[in-house]
Amino acid sequence: VNGVSMMDEQQFKEQYTALIERIKSVSPDTKIICCSISSVVSNYTGSDGLTTIMISDANDWIREVCSATGVYFTDSGKAVGDGTGAVLSSYLSTNGKTLNSSGVNEILLYLRTHALTTE
Repeated sequence: VNGVSMMDEQQFKEQYTALIERIKSVSPDTKIICCSISSVVSNYTGSDGLTTIMISDANDWIREVCSATGVYFTDSGKAVGDGTGAVLSSYLSTNGKTLNSSGVNEILLYLRTHALTTE
């Protein structure tokens, strides 16, 4: 999430693709599952300038990179979302961006209940 406000779509996709390809090259049997980025609180005013729209765009880019590289994508961020693109404040620390322990637990529960099935 830290790079979202500093990179354009092309840079983000290039960096994300390079990361996935590097993992695949050193560990070809690893099943890679990329998670969506959890958003920020709706009235977030951090110095990094992040917005719910930026994060939504980045999640679309991650989804596209996953499709292009043949790895899995899960929209785990929706487990803590408020339905408008923001995160419920009860799942965030006071900075409005970082998940608190309740938020992390919700993401982990989502991942446990949305298992990857391979045949």
